[in-house]
Amino acid sequence: MTRRQAYGLLALAALFWATNPAIGRLMVDSVTPISLSFWRWTGALILLLPVALPRLLAERRAMRGHYGAVLGLGFLSVAGFTTLVYVGLSFTTATNLSLLNGTMPIMILIVAKLVLGHAIGGKRIAGVAVCLAGVGLIVARGSLAVLLDFQFNPGDPIILLAMFCWALYSVLIAKVKLEMHPFSLQLAAFIAGWVVLALGFAVEAMFFGSWWPSLDSDPAMLLGIAFLALFPSVLAFIFWQKGIEATEPGTAGYFIYLVPVFGTLLAVIMLGERLFWYHWAGMAAIFLGIFLAQRDARA
Repeated sequence: MTRRQAYGLLALAALFWATNPAIGRLMVDSVTPISLSFWRWTGALILLLPVALPRLLAERRAMRGHYGAVLGLGFLSVAGFTTLVYVGLSFTTATNLSLLNGTMPIMILIVAKLVLGHAIGGKRIAGVAVCLAGVGLIVARGSLAVLLDFQFNPGDPIILLAMFCWALYSVLIAKVKLEMHPFSLQLAAFIAGWVVLALGFAVEAMFFGSWWPSLDSDPAMLLGIAFLALFPSVLAFIFWQKGIEATEPGTAGYFIYLVPVFGTLLAVIMLGERLFWYHWAGMAAIFLGIFLAQRDARA
């Protein structure tokens, strides 16, 4: 796979993830975060099992000696990152989430430096600064007053912990190079994470009550879970894995900054919102930051 193809897969992953905050924010008011995460990943397993299970059974020997790593991948991505994001969304705003999301590439760079010994060059630091400036422009709608009015909410530390989980996941998936098809590896990680998540769901069901899909469920809820299972889960995770394999975690992390870009464009296409100067300036800054980062990676 060429680097250009890898960049395309990383961009598609960012596009699919751009739909997650809006859908998740709408659904966490009706479904508990653990229930939403559990049924999202249950749906992802249902979609992936028929395709990937035969491959996983044929390639199971490749996991020998790496069961702990597979469990870690599942825990960090399925049980950790997505559940923590939904919990955090219950106690913070979409603006805070967008700004805190900008810390993820920085965390990936630091963890990749500590674990893999990857260098953090000057162009990468510049890329982070330029991308963060672009995110700030879009989120603040070009107003410094909006940024100065930024206030931490109880859910913000939870969001930061979710970002750290994703940084560890991105580095671990690059460090543990298993001779497995992407579908097989993702299915193994999904199963491991789903088991951990199911334990939390069982505790919630026994003591607090959980949401269960039924014939009387709102069709919009069921459609939302199906969408989350296919696009931000199965497809985005596989594209992210392939993109990291062809590049490296530090470079791939910059594509997270495309999430607010795609979120803005989706709002224009689906909701009829207008594009203003700060949207164009912010998107230009993000693309410039990614360009600087990938040039540093090639060097």
